[in-house]
Amino acid sequence: MSLLLASLIFYASQTGVPIGVAVGLMLSESGGHLRAVSSTGDLGPWQLNPKYHQYFRETYNGNWQFDEFNAEASSRIALRYLADLHRRLGSWTRALEAYKCGAGRATDMVPMHIKVLCRRIAKEPRYD
Repeated sequence: MSLLLASLIFYASQTGVPIGVAVGLMLSESGGHLRAVSSTGDLGPWQLNPKYHQYFRETYNGNWQFDEFNAEASSRIALRYLADLHRRLGSWTRALEAYKCGAGRATDMVPMHIKVLCRRIAKEPRYD
């Protein structure tokens, strides 16, 4: 996990994602397990969905190949994606919700337990 943590810290500082937000997201996604696979097929410590592999590669990885189980590459993509969501949505809570539920999902369609979790990760006192 040391390479994962080092990658998280490096890319969080590069993208402006607060370290606590990055750690909270990664732990909520995979518990820090590099080889995690969800029941829906999401992969790696950041639970990136392989059906968006080409989009992530082209948009956030300079068109380089990447492996969702690679600590450095997956951290680079996940934190660039999260920072982009924050720029578009204006709050860490909403960016986390979009990361977890899909960027196209309307705020009122996000399940309450996800809203509560994202608020805790972002350390925001209430949902705005």
